[in-house]
Amino acid sequence: MTAMTSPRPLTGRMVLIALLVFWAVVGAVNAIFIFFALETWPGLSQQDAYKAGVGYNRVLDEARVQAAMGWRSGVDLGLDGKLTVRIADMSGTPLSGLSVTVNLKRPASAGEDVSVELTREADGAYRARVAPPLAGAWSVEIAAVHADSRRYRMTHEIRVKP
Repeated sequence: MTAMTSPRPLTGRMVLIALLVFWAVVGAVNAIFIFFALETWPGLSQQDAYKAGVGYNRVLDEARVQAAMGWRSGVDLGLDGKLTVRIADMSGTPLSGLSVTVNLKRPASAGEDVSVELTREADGAYRARVAPPLAGAWSVEIAAVHADSRRYRMTHEIRVKP
């Protein structure tokens, strides 16, 4: 006959060690997450959030006026680095007489913004050569002012390939 060995009995000391190891692992993982969260946070995205909040009714009024104009826009970044913006009225006719400025902003990080003034070309599109410094998703903020002082603002998303 073989002698059966009984498993090691569970003692208070073993339970204490298991609990301490468990909470040490949880604490270490939390510390790592906190470290990377603080190291990668770019900071404030709005320099003066209070003033932006106070002016929000003006922003809503401008949005209503813009919606009534019925202007539409589209953005494309070609492989040659030319950014093309098309702005058309309600009927789809390209608009002329605009002063168009574009700000490219990277949602993932601050400090990489690119601003460029676009020029109107014969086909009715507004173009400029841009070179975003990094690949990935970019927000394209269009600001157009017509010769008669009407304003148009729109944000589009583009993806820059490496």
